[in-house]
Amino acid sequence: MTNYPDFKLPSENLFFGDGRKVIEDVKAYLQKKQLSNEEKQAFVYDVLNVFLFSLETKTHLNSFIIGEKSETEFVINELQNISKEKNEISGNHYPRIFKNSECFLFFVSLKNDAREQTKLADYSFIFRRMQKDGYIFKGVSDNEFRDFLSEYTSVVIGKTKGLAYCTTIPKENNYITTKRLFKLL
Repeated sequence: MTNYPDFKLPSENLFFGDGRKVIEDVKAYLQKKQLSNEEKQAFVYDVLNVFLFSLETKTHLNSFIIGEKSETEFVINELQNISKEKNEISGNHYPRIFKNSECFLFFVSLKNDAREQTKLADYSFIFRRMQKDGYIFKGVSDNEFRDFLSEYTSVVIGKTKGLAYCTTIPKENNYITTKRLFKLL
């Protein structure tokens, strides 16, 4: 990581596979730096390569000690998703859905916090809250959003819930914090 002297990956995070912390650090770094898309891509690839090397070591240890790779596979998938998103995002690829590219990037960040067990409620909240704030156009229907979600993320959900039925304090706090990071207030 010598090309980015102001970005440090803690070695304990690398070895123990704390992928969410690494993801948060990468997001924060990219948000505060003025980098071109090519520089962002190179940075993500560098982080990914360093992290994957340490996870490969952990994978071998896991296989030897307990025979499980699920945590490692999860972290690798998360980092690969970030890399894929950074490669694909150079503007608003869904102008029919999102007001502008910042709104699309805001969605990308929020979707990374959606969990498999609660995906209907999580994506319902993201859709309804972003639509309420005007980041997703009012005319975007439930079906259109679910089609987009399926195409962009391969996540398939049923009819979205109303905002009142899917809002929780942690979701609202995360939404507001992420919104501040994107300076959308």
